[in-house]
Amino acid sequence: MAEQKIPLSFKNLPGVWQLREGPRFLGVTILTSLLICVGVLVLRFDRILATVGFSEIEGMRVGLGDWFAFFTLLIFPPLLCWAARKRPPQPRYGKGQWTLVWERFMASPQAHIGLFMVMLLSLAACLATYIAPYDPIQILDIEDKLRAPSLDFLIGTDKFPRDLASRILYGAQISLTIGLLAISLSASLGLVVGMLSGYFGGWVDNLLMRIVDVMLSYPRLVLLLVIMSLWSKAFTGLSKLYLTIAILGVTGWMGTARLVRGEVLSLKERDFVQAGRALGLSNMRIMFRHIAPNCLAPVIVSATLGIGGTILVEAALSFLGLGVPPPIPSWGAMVSDGQDYIVSAWWISFFPGIAIVFSVMAFNLLGDGLRDALDPRMKNR
Repeated sequence: MAEQKIPLSFKNLPGVWQLREGPRFLGVTILTSLLICVGVLVLRFDRILATVGFSEIEGMRVGLGDWFAFFTLLIFPPLLCWAARKRPPQPRYGKGQWTLVWERFMASPQAHIGLFMVMLLSLAACLATYIAPYDPIQILDIEDKLRAPSLDFLIGTDKFPRDLASRILYGAQISLTIGLLAISLSASLGLVVGMLSGYFGGWVDNLLMRIVDVMLSYPRLVLLLVIMSLWSKAFTGLSKLYLTIAILGVTGWMGTARLVRGEVLSLKERDFVQAGRALGLSNMRIMFRHIAPNCLAPVIVSATLGIGGTILVEAALSFLGLGVPPPIPSWGAMVSDGQDYIVSAWWISFFPGIAIVFSVMAFNLLGDGLRDALDPRMKNR
């Protein structure tokens, strides 16, 4: 049977048909993202041409951030339109597992809000080079010190003076990079440790779980402060950023390990695992080829919820002066810079604090939506 085709018309465009037929908030997310990309393309067209070498801007040096923003504008809008295209209606029964997961995700209001907030945050980080009005480490004229929010400086300047809007946009890059890389490391470690512990059992399980218990017995923030205090002087610049990512990753895998262990204890007695053993498959093949894919649902949810917590911990370290080194923009360090001016220049701490709250709330809402979507018990609700 030939696949039914959707006629091309304005009402079937990505974002438009979601606004007409629902979910409407998804349509708002898609259209807002596309409008941001189009607005940046129109307003920063001269900088885009300078990035690819067709023109020159006095004082502009093309860096990695410019190329990252350029490829975001080149790839993201077509990819979003393809993912959000209107598909032919599917039968009520006989749907695949991931189709059911997507339908449950789209039925979750908090998932829509979280996706909208994460999309805005991601675009702000990816396009920061084009959106930011100033260089984040550029020191402006002395008369611009502690300027209140105005048309020239949308959310004011700090004590040095530097434009806060530019620093917050570039700080989103740092926070998202640290959050994603640290959670990827911790989720990978937790997946491996949990699988080894649950599959082999016995002394392997006892040893690994006792290590998890010892790691959980130490307050994470205190442990991070001790490690960063001991090693921070040996690292400077970007190497300290890599150290922060590594430490946040290796101190956050314990919860994921316990989740995966519980899943493996249930899965290793299933028929497909017993069949693999009967066929003579190796333990490594059974674990990573057959069991691991069935453990991804709790790992994805745990990782999504953990990104917000990791951003919050990084902000706390930067607030205490042990995180990202200056002058690299960091939300936590910006909040710390404004603590002496909390009355006279409230905007220095207020807006970075709002950015931290926004990002943590975004990933928590998205994680809640994924948790509901990946829970098979939600299919009849």
